[in-house]
Amino acid sequence: MITVGSRWTGLLLLWVLLSAAHGADVSRPNVLLIVADDMGFSDAGCYGGEIATPNLDALAKNGLRFAQFYNTARCWPSRASILTGFYAQQVRRDAVPGVASGSNGTRPSWAKLLPEMLNPIGYRSYHSGKWHVDGKPLENGFIHSYALNDHDRYFAPQYHTEDDKPLPPVASGSGYYATTAIADYAIKWLKDHAEHHAGKPFFEFLAFTSPHFPVQAPAVDIDRYRDRYRDGWDQMREERWQRMRGMGLGGDRLSAIEREVGPPYANPEAMKKLGTNELNRPLPWSELNSTQRAYQTQKMAIHGAMVDRMDREIGRVLTQIRSMGALENTLVIFLSDNGASAEIMVRGDGHDPEAACGSGATFLSIGPGWASLANTPFRRHKTWVHEGGISTPCIMSWPQGIKARGELRQTPGHVIDLVPTILEIVGSKFPKQWNGEPVPLPPGKSLVPLLTRDAPISRDPIWWLHEGNRALRQDQWKIVAAGKESAWELFDLSTDRSETRNLASTNPEKVRELSEQWSRQTAEYNALARQSSPATNGPYTSSFFINTTPDGANLPPSAKVMEFPLLVRLHGDFFNFSQSKNQGEDIRFTTATGQTLRYQIEEWDPTNSSASIWVRIPTIHGNTRQQINMHWGSADAVSESNGNAVFNESNGYLSVLHLNGLLKDEVGSLVPKNVGSTPAVGVIGQARHLDGNQGIFGGDQVLNYPTGANPHSTEAWFRAAKPNGRVLAWGNEHSQGKVVMHYRSPPHVEMECYFSSANVSSRSAVPLGEWVHVVHTYQKGDSRIYINGDLDGVSTQISAPLSIKSPARLWIGGWYDHYDFSGDIDEVRVSKVARSADWIRLQFENQKPFQTLVGPLQSSGILFAVSPAQATVLEGERMTFTATADGAQKYYWILKDDGGQRVVAADRLKFTFDAGRVSKSRVLTLQLKAIYADEIKTKDIPITIQEDIPDPDFSLIAPTSWDGRSPIEIRPQITNLEKMKRKGAGDIKVTWSVGDIAVIKEEQLGRLLLKRSQNSGKLRVTATLENGGNPSTKSVVIQVTEPKHDEWITRRPTKNEKPVDNQFYARNDKNHGILHYTGVLSELVDSVFLKIYKNGHLLETQTSRMAEDRSYSFSANLEPGLIHYSIEFGSKRDGIETVRETATNVVCGDAYLIQGQSNAVATDWGEEKPSYHSEWIRTFGSMSGSSDRHTAKSANPFAVVGGFLLSPICRNGVGLTLDQV
Repeated sequence: MITVGSRWTGLLLLWVLLSAAHGADVSRPNVLLIVADDMGFSDAGCYGGEIATPNLDALAKNGLRFAQFYNTARCWPSRASILTGFYAQQVRRDAVPGVASGSNGTRPSWAKLLPEMLNPIGYRSYHSGKWHVDGKPLENGFIHSYALNDHDRYFAPQYHTEDDKPLPPVASGSGYYATTAIADYAIKWLKDHAEHHAGKPFFEFLAFTSPHFPVQAPAVDIDRYRDRYRDGWDQMREERWQRMRGMGLGGDRLSAIEREVGPPYANPEAMKKLGTNELNRPLPWSELNSTQRAYQTQKMAIHGAMVDRMDREIGRVLTQIRSMGALENTLVIFLSDNGASAEIMVRGDGHDPEAACGSGATFLSIGPGWASLANTPFRRHKTWVHEGGISTPCIMSWPQGIKARGELRQTPGHVIDLVPTILEIVGSKFPKQWNGEPVPLPPGKSLVPLLTRDAPISRDPIWWLHEGNRALRQDQWKIVAAGKESAWELFDLSTDRSETRNLASTNPEKVRELSEQWSRQTAEYNALARQSSPATNGPYTSSFFINTTPDGANLPPSAKVMEFPLLVRLHGDFFNFSQSKNQGEDIRFTTATGQTLRYQIEEWDPTNSSASIWVRIPTIHGNTRQQINMHWGSADAVSESNGNAVFNESNGYLSVLHLNGLLKDEVGSLVPKNVGSTPAVGVIGQARHLDGNQGIFGGDQVLNYPTGANPHSTEAWFRAAKPNGRVLAWGNEHSQGKVVMHYRSPPHVEMECYFSSANVSSRSAVPLGEWVHVVHTYQKGDSRIYINGDLDGVSTQISAPLSIKSPARLWIGGWYDHYDFSGDIDEVRVSKVARSADWIRLQFENQKPFQTLVGPLQSSGILFAVSPAQATVLEGERMTFTATADGAQKYYWILKDDGGQRVVAADRLKFTFDAGRVSKSRVLTLQLKAIYADEIKTKDIPITIQEDIPDPDFSLIAPTSWDGRSPIEIRPQITNLEKMKRKGAGDIKVTWSVGDIAVIKEEQLGRLLLKRSQNSGKLRVTATLENGGNPSTKSVVIQVTEPKHDEWITRRPTKNEKPVDNQFYARNDKNHGILHYTGVLSELVDSVFLKIYKNGHLLETQTSRMAEDRSYSFSANLEPGLIHYSIEFGSKRDGIETVRETATNVVCGDAYLIQGQSNAVATDWGEEKPSYHSEWIRTFGSMSGSSDRHTAKSANPFAVVGGFLLSPICRNGVGLTLDQV
């Protein structure tokens, strides 16, 4: 084996000889690193494939092919390893339990990418193509970059950047093709390099998206392969295998196609869209019918065309380097990020089955049959860690540095070896530290010895773990398992590279030995991912405490909550914001034992000395106090704030929307769009305000939300301005497929589990104008609702469980384009688990304004004091109290008054007391309560409030008589207004009430407007004025004389009038109710339709073409009686009907005006439930006198129902029916 010293000597001698021969400073070689996406092990011609790849073949002929080179089985973990030299788990780019990691994980600050290692030694680094690494290219050492972030559209990408700046979306039909564009940008960077930086070496990272699904290619390329694959995967796989054997590739056995192994992720909706010719299992080709064969043949032709085109573009890049005179001294490396994929899905712009296969209007995948061909001769595919998922072609060519031509290397290698190999070739070493921060030893090994000869390299066993699939290779032995619960298989790859003979039962000792080694390496790599970096923690450290004892959140001792997102609120009373960076980039969190904790800064506001931060806590136990350390003050620190590190599927989250200014889903399932909502002050940082026709659209292609009757949780904070609105809704319109959070009247919350029997309502009243936290949990047989941390409703008699389909939709504030919630909403979350009662209790106790779970940062010292120790305050004035509570883990300000007490502030060392108004002088107590490690301390401060402001003195100005139809005005005249102002009185609150006769009224500033009455007689109007002291009340009596008859008024529908669930229509004088359905569509369709169902049976279908302005209008007569109607509105396009909106439980009946209150309000005395209730009979009003007065009266009373004015007719002498006007 060549030693490190001899390798270095050889490379240095090579550079000296080259410099002398060419009379120039050739020095370090250029590096071109080419990565294909989802290309199979044997697709290239030089690896046995039938696809034309002359440029790759030429590189192999003039360099080396590696026969046993490995990746990580998936895109983003491989790219992390390719560019860092570490396993993806070590740098948090694949899942690590208890750590924010995976595809959205953020690398530790020491885990730099290859360009940052090359730039200090004179390299200029360029990137073109796929990225899929955390951060942005220019932030990670690249000087120029073209990043194609839209992997679903080869012809018209919507998301791509140049030098980290967004580029406009590409229009369809523009001639753009991703593979060509990636090469174009690479050539652009190389030309610029040749013109301006010819004396420097370059590193070009050329990352194609091809041949990743969707398989799309120019028609001219597809034509070359149109008939190539007619023989099918079974025969062509055998033919490939024979060619590979002649090349010395792939071992001695061809594995059998695993007929029952399909895509790694089930996607039934995609299969429906793709039709019966699509196959999710690799059936024998002979069992396919002729149309299936033709369809499958076309797909593989497109795959071949994509690989072919990629090879041509590689050729263009090589030609550019050759034209620069640099190809001889350029190290070219080619490989694939994982094996060919068996996935089948539809994303992007969807799939048009009528479009030409391979065009931008289609979304096809090669599927498990052709993936078995692409991965010949191995088992399984992308995501699995059997050989088919992890084996990659690997070609290395460097004319000046590699003398071997066309040779094979059988020594195993892995993508973690690329960085050490490149660094050694260019004359550098793997860094031991970055900016004083130690860098761990990488697991990758330099493959420089293999450039000379094929010989073993001393290394740790090669390790794999992805989505529960796991493997380990040590020398020729490999253990592998598919899935977390599967048993280990054992293979001797020296004789069975294709993993056809499982030796686990005959050699259990080897299985035990290798499995223990796999566990050791797993623990080591996970531990590295969890490590904090002391160098970036900063000079300042303090602690706060999570308190679940009765003095805190009061969780029972048996409780245990895992991976909990803890809200930490910072304030200037206990944190000096001037010691930290402007946006908190330097803050870090660790456990008491030093374990790094992932966090996200939601709000950082040094101006107002406040911050809101989410910290992921591995475990919280009941009845304990747990120390968490916070560090800050490092001037060189870079932010590690990452929402996806705190909220992701590993702790159950599918969507988390903080609803601040960014409107971002921290998990990444949604791309929310704002529909008119505006910023508001929330429970945690900012929230969103909705005014009844505004909301947030989360998306209608959400693929990872729960399906069927799988468990889930839905939650939100909201503050409602009025009842009868939808806070949020997700799912779809399929039967039993939607979850809706309603705020109903009378004020309560109902969770509607659409068309299932899992609906559940809160038992407690949920008041208007107050923030409330609502959580709904569902699992088969159990539906629960929690209000402010407490269980408030249970439904366990679920005969018809949910049956949610995919993809799901999500709206906040309504459903579809019908937004009806009025108020503020904050912190919306959807989870794939039914959260426990302990979890929900902790959430509320942690997030409520005066939270009990977490305290402030602990200060040093022993002083506990308050100033002033007592106070006298005039009413209407304020006074600030200042406390010192050194060493306390938590403190509260508590106001004690009239035998009760309430918390008025928490975790504040200053409290401003507002004396407000009093009716007479009084004394109350302000208490500071501090919780210490072993005791509770209190300080009581007596406060005297002295009365000083007069109460309002006024009279009412009003007419003495009224006809009940012409509007009249009543207003208070205040006689001591100037005196109150001089004494500092605040705003005067006016409360109006109208008695004895129902009226339509409008309260305006400083007056009451009466618009119409419902009867004749004496009408009493009362006004109560208060400015914080004693209320003052005055009344006036008005004599009302109505006209004897009112005319019916024809109701005209609005431009956007639609029924909602539970809509009531009153019958009119024609003995029916009139349903109107009007609106405007945002897109062109062939026609629109309205279907009306009567007691579940289709009653009527109306169809119409839209007007030129895309408006539509339907109307229908509804028969009154014991009938439930349901409504479907939809559109028809290309012969396909799509239901867009629905309304259920629509009824038509009588509206009566009787003595007593009902579910609508005609006067001021509030709502009461009548002793008899029917959804077909609605009653209104509060009349004085007996009911006989109603039937004897021929005048027309009125009322208001759900915002509609109702006008009456007399019917059968039994009260007065009302109709919508």
